[in-house]
Amino acid sequence: MPVGSNSMALVIDKPVHARAGITPETGWTWDDFDEAMARVRERTGRAGAGGVLGGMYPYDL
Repeated sequence: MPVGSNSMALVIDKPVHARAGITPETGWTWDDFDEAMARVRERTGRAGAGGVLGGMYPYDL
């Protein structure tokens, strides 16, 4: 249970991942995730994920 914070979540667009030929996997490293998101952008022109990852808030934790 986090203390002093809300739980974090990562939201993915499964149909966009499928069009890019990517299957999200449990246990991915951040490097695996970064590679997958680059492939989604290259193949579909869309972001593969969204959430608070672009902000500084996660680094506060």
